[in-house]
Amino acid sequence: MLLIEVLSLEDWFNAEEEKHGFLKKINALQQVLNSNVQTQKNRNANLQSFNKQKNEAIASLSKVDLSKLSDSQIKFLEVYGVHSYLGEVAAKKLKNTFIEDTHDIAHLLSVTQTYMQAIQNFKSQIHNISKGLDLFKKEVESFKSLEKPRLSIIFRNNTSIKSLGEFENSSKKWKQIMHGLSKGLDIREDDFEVIGARNGSIVIDLYVVAAAMVPIGFILSRSFDIIERFALMTKRVNTIYESDPTDEAFKAVEEEIKNANEKYFRLTKKLSSQKIAEEVLENEEDGAEKNERITFLEGSIKKILNHLKDGGDLDLFIPNQIESSTEKDDEESAITELRENIQNFRQKKEKIGSDEIIKLLEQIDFDEPS
Repeated sequence: MLLIEVLSLEDWFNAEEEKHGFLKKINALQQVLNSNVQTQKNRNANLQSFNKQKNEAIASLSKVDLSKLSDSQIKFLEVYGVHSYLGEVAAKKLKNTFIEDTHDIAHLLSVTQTYMQAIQNFKSQIHNISKGLDLFKKEVESFKSLEKPRLSIIFRNNTSIKSLGEFENSSKKWKQIMHGLSKGLDIREDDFEVIGARNGSIVIDLYVVAAAMVPIGFILSRSFDIIERFALMTKRVNTIYESDPTDEAFKAVEEEIKNANEKYFRLTKKLSSQKIAEEVLENEEDGAEKNERITFLEGSIKKILNHLKDGGDLDLFIPNQIESSTEKDDEESAITELRENIQNFRQKKEKIGSDEIIKLLEQIDFDEPS
């Protein structure tokens, strides 16, 4: 993780807290719940209503925008155990707790205190870290380029780079992907500018021009939909065709099933890639040029699916200043749509990020037969 990302976390937290007041509202809920617990201990039936405080606390948490953070910053939140207590998912979890345990005031107080303590602890920790890094602020100014909108290509699992030869091969693949995206989105290929490499070149950061951000965000969100669906289908097939491995008759049938599955997955990948490409360009005028652009996009989406299937990762990051610089309604709408796509595919990544899912995906042959 870059120092500049650590330093900007405190600014993000303070801005979100000032805008939504989640600490103040959780504290108000905590106080009324604590009062009710004391009332119950004294066997007094006159409990205070906490419906207003509950709704305000949940609403404030749901408005915390995690999509404004980079993938590395999200992982930083996870390290400090606060990722589960901020944002829309955390708000839904708290809401469900109140629905399920309405009459257990002591338990509701305990859960609310856990939220409060986790968030306050993070606030204190990130402040101390930022204060300790004050001396480095001048040094990290040189990394300001990474405050640009960027696409991060993350090489891990079966996409890991362990040699210069693998690095060269991966570079060629991603050059092809960027060529297809630039042709499909009608932008210059040079607009995808390498602005950094992190963690021993495991992560390569590309600057992405504004015109490409929304469609790429849409492509990533839909790609994770497909990857999740592939994994679930594989799991179902494995369950249906469980058999005795010593039975030769079953072995022959299973080989046929495996071949049919691989053919099915290749066809599904092709059709899904084509559909995504068509949706990206659905507002473009029909004709030969549009068909050519769809073909370029389709090729890049197939390769993106291969990268994800092999356990690689991708992430988009949009700095706050991009939002504040937009004045036109259509630009603001595009940024909102993009942030929603970022949030969606990050949530999907959490679902398909388990070792079990990766193991299932390894069984799928995405590549076209030679």
